[in-house]
Amino acid sequence: MPTKWFYPTTVSQRGEVPQHISWLGVDNFTSIKNVRTVIDLTTIANDLQLSNLRTMSYYLFFTGFGITANDIPDTLNGIEVSINVKRGGRVLDENVSLWHGTDSLTSNKADADLSNIKTYGSSTDTWNAVPMIRSLMPNPDFGLMLRYQSNVSWPHRTTPNIEHIQLRLW
Repeated sequence: MPTKWFYPTTVSQRGEVPQHISWLGVDNFTSIKNVRTVIDLTTIANDLQLSNLRTMSYYLFFTGFGITANDIPDTLNGIEVSINVKRGGRVLDENVSLWHGTDSLTSNKADADLSNIKTYGSSTDTWNAVPMIRSLMPNPDFGLMLRYQSNVSWPHRTTPNIEHIQLRLW
């Protein structure tokens, strides 16, 4: 039986190099408990006709899911994350992983599927999480790390918009 959906209350961003594209609207992020989180984070448009390099967004860190020790099942069988990102059929996942403080905790779930609404993990997928993840989930610094990249095969000016992120445990 799954837990209720948990929603982030905080988002921050970080780029590795100046060439990465920062997100707009991060400072206006709000989350309403038990209602779909709506966020409009629009990147600067990419024009890949001028470059053979994949342009990547800054990393986004969604934290403050409000998970308590009592919310975590006695046997954690799976972690499921649902993300709705309007990607215009051109923006790819580059990184989707669980995060705590300064470290990625899990394997990267990014894939080439261009669907707007995607589910990562499942009732039987623990994301190859480190053993101490149960103790880290109640911490406000536990969360999700995302990054997107432009599709190098299809030149475009698409800007991704994240509409909701939610996480539940099995």
